Amino acid sequence: LNRLLHPPHNRKTGEEYLAESITHPGAYVVRGYPDGVMPRNFADRLTYQDLADLIAYLLSQDQPLP
Repeated sequence: LNRLLHPPHNRKTGEEYLAESITHPGAYVVRGYPDGVMPRNFADRLTYQDLADLIAYLLSQDQPLP
Protein backbone atom coordinates (compact mmCIF):
# COMPACT_ATOMS: atom_id res chain seq x y z
CA LEU A 1 0.00 0.00 0.00
CA ASN A 2 2.96 2.31 -0.52
CA ARG A 3 0.97 3.88 -3.36
CA LEU A 4 -1.11 5.59 -0.67
CA LEU A 5 1.84 7.94 -0.16
CA HIS A 6 1.45 9.38 -3.67
CA PRO A 7 -1.26 11.75 -4.91
CA PRO A 8 -4.12 11.25 -5.66
CA HIS A 9 -4.17 8.28 -3.29
CA ASN A 10 -2.59 9.91 -0.24
CA ARG A 11 -5.99 10.85 1.17
CA LYS A 12 -7.39 7.33 0.99
CA THR A 13 -7.35 4.72 3.70
CA GLY A 14 -6.04 1.26 2.93
CA GLU A 15 -9.61 0.01 2.91
CA GLU A 16 -10.69 2.69 0.43
CA TYR A 17 -7.76 1.93 -1.85
CA LEU A 18 -8.52 -1.80 -1.80
CA ALA A 19 -12.23 -1.22 -2.47
CA GLU A 20 -11.39 0.97 -5.46
CA SER A 21 -8.82 -1.51 -6.74
CA ILE A 22 -11.37 -4.34 -6.60
CA THR A 23 -14.39 -2.49 -7.97
CA HIS A 24 -12.56 -0.21 -10.44
CA PRO A 25 -9.27 -1.99 -11.18
CA GLY A 26 -8.24 0.38 -13.96
CA ALA A 27 -8.40 3.48 -11.73
CA TYR A 28 -4.75 3.09 -10.79
CA VAL A 29 -2.33 0.75 -12.52
CA VAL A 30 1.23 0.49 -11.28
CA ARG A 31 3.74 1.49 -13.92
CA GLY A 32 5.17 -1.59 -15.59
CA TYR A 33 2.06 -3.72 -15.03
CA PRO A 34 -0.58 -4.29 -17.70
CA ASP A 35 -4.08 -2.85 -17.37
CA GLY A 36 -7.09 -5.10 -17.86
CA VAL A 37 -5.77 -8.20 -16.08
CA MET A 38 -8.32 -8.13 -13.26
CA PRO A 39 -12.01 -8.60 -14.14
CA ARG A 40 -13.89 -5.32 -14.17
CA ASN A 41 -17.27 -6.64 -13.03
CA PHE A 42 -16.61 -7.31 -9.34
CA ALA A 43 -18.62 -4.19 -8.42
CA ASP A 44 -21.66 -5.90 -9.96
CA ARG A 45 -20.92 -9.36 -8.58
CA LEU A 46 -20.01 -8.62 -4.96
CA THR A 47 -22.41 -7.46 -2.30
CA TYR A 48 -21.27 -4.73 0.06
CA GLN A 49 -20.76 -7.40 2.74
CA ASP A 50 -18.75 -9.60 0.34
CA LEU A 51 -16.51 -6.64 -0.47
CA ALA A 52 -16.08 -5.77 3.22
CA ASP A 53 -15.24 -9.40 4.04
CA LEU A 54 -12.73 -9.61 1.19
CA ILE A 55 -11.01 -6.40 2.28
CA ALA A 56 -10.88 -7.60 5.90
CA TYR A 57 -9.30 -10.85 4.73
CA LEU A 58 -6.73 -9.07 2.55
CA LEU A 59 -5.76 -6.73 5.39
CA SER A 60 -5.29 -9.71 7.71
CA GLN A 61 -2.65 -11.21 5.40
CA ASP A 62 0.37 -9.43 6.80
CA GLN A 63 2.65 -12.41 7.26
CA PRO A 64 5.40 -13.00 4.68
CA LEU A 65 5.27 -16.19 2.69
CA PRO A 66 7.57 -18.97 3.91
